[in-house]
Amino acid sequence: MKPIHYLGLAVRLFAICLMVYGVSNLIQVFFSPVYGFSNEDSFIVYLLVSLIPILLSIFLWLFPLTIARKILGPEEKEFEPVNPKGILAVLIASIGLFYLFESVIDGLYWLTLYRMMSEPPYTMMTLTHYDKASIASSIIECILAVALLCFCKSIAKLIARISR
Repeated sequence: MKPIHYLGLAVRLFAICLMVYGVSNLIQVFFSPVYGFSNEDSFIVYLLVSLIPILLSIFLWLFPLTIARKILGPEEKEFEPVNPKGILAVLIASIGLFYLFESVIDGLYWLTLYRMMSEPPYTMMTLTHYDKASIASSIIECILAVALLCFCKSIAKLIARISR
């Protein structure tokens, strides 16, 4: 298998995680008594927050190799054994996918909380300093995850050069 195939497997695992998260949120939206929707807009927003991970997971599941090629770039030779730099790039990209998943989930949580705070029963709620720090942490986590995904080959080359 080539590095693209390994990363394709990681993309599919990421898709499974997103699907599980989206389905569990969708179940909560429809069956949880905690969500008392004050108007139809609230229900639509919560429904979208639940459906976005599901739709994204379907896209990732259907096109894992295309996404892996976009992340790792084109391969030079057709039949070459996997080199350590290729495996390292796949591992770095997998770490980036994991943290991207975490930051997307956190971002959806903060968007849902923000939407909840704008509705009548919860309008008195305010964000604490801890909440604001968590939001900043989620944003930084997302930026670093995207950087790991975009520059995984460069980071792998740097690590290989440093380890010599």
